[in-house]
Amino acid sequence: RSRACFAVVVGLALGDTVPAAAQEGAISPVWSLDLTAGVGYDDNLRFTPAMESAPSGRLRAGLSRLMRSPRANATFGVSADGMAYRHAPEFSRLNYGAGLAGVYLVSPRSTVRVAESFSRAFTGESPLLIEAGLLFPRTVTRTNEAMVEASHQMSPRWNGTLSARHRFIAFDSPLLVDAATLSARAEVSWAASPASRVGLSYEVGRMNPRGRAGFDTHHATLRGERRVTDTSTVRLELGADRLTSPAPKSGRVAATGAAGFAVRSPKQTLEVSAVRSVSEAFGLGRLQLRSAANLRWARTLTTRLALGLSGSLSRSENPNAVGSQEFFAGILTGEFKLRLAKDAEFAVAGGYRRLDPAGAASTHSRFATLALKVGQAW
Repeated sequence: RSRACFAVVVGLALGDTVPAAAQEGAISPVWSLDLTAGVGYDDNLRFTPAMESAPSGRLRAGLSRLMRSPRANATFGVSADGMAYRHAPEFSRLNYGAGLAGVYLVSPRSTVRVAESFSRAFTGESPLLIEAGLLFPRTVTRTNEAMVEASHQMSPRWNGTLSARHRFIAFDSPLLVDAATLSARAEVSWAASPASRVGLSYEVGRMNPRGRAGFDTHHATLRGERRVTDTSTVRLELGADRLTSPAPKSGRVAATGAAGFAVRSPKQTLEVSAVRSVSEAFGLGRLQLRSAANLRWARTLTTRLALGLSGSLSRSENPNAVGSQEFFAGILTGEFKLRLAKDAEFAVAGGYRRLDPAGAASTHSRFATLALKVGQAW
């Protein structure tokens, strides 16, 4: 039995507009290869109240290809992540995935974007679960996400967007519930001034947990954003969600919203936000009403040194339950990077995770990694 596991994680990024290729003509396809080798330690590898520590070795390889033309961009990427645990051979397995994203300029004012990805990874490394503030015992997840979006600039100040998204996640654990979601969203935004923008959106969604009754959500949001200085912006959102399900509180309307502040300069990024939202509690087979405070900070000290810090503290409850089904979750991570050469860097990272369910024992873990990364593009 193999003692190495490979988690394929796809990272795709496209800008909000078609890049300079649209003005300069076609650019040849670009390949990029990244290799990372490192070691790590987690004092609660399984993330259960019964603490069990384990050191690990890691080898990662990522390959991506970018294709550009005057009216379209497309990116395809895959990566293999191999981890070896001496005391936990059950986590040595083959994970895999792939992803594709593209943007097409239909006309000077209309754009269509599409994205599709499939991955298999551990719960603590699933972007879908991390974004939702969900911490589970270590197991394998399989995730599929697909998105299509069409936007049109109706006038110099008005913009309209239509989008649809499908997500599916499955777990290799009988304690967690597989689920699929489908949502559609429409938004209209208005540039009130060169420094301010206001938007109104409506989204309808459906969550279908395996073996359980489904949930419907209707979400309306009014959002505003203003650039205070050349490097800082403030954001405010007010919303309302209507929840429909067979539960006793079906038809409940929940108030949601968000407030945030961001500073972005060539050497520093700081983002602080507070959010109250209704989202899918993947793995629990239900929705969650989540209140969270988030922080992200990155600082370039010199041309070779950089620091990063991110954290999230949240409280989640079941909006359709008669009794309390709440839990508190916290995640804090930090990273130090040293650039050794143009295409090589050394990174030290560490973090802390904690889960406090109501009426149950708390779970926490501390982890750290050392890694050397090299890359090449052609």
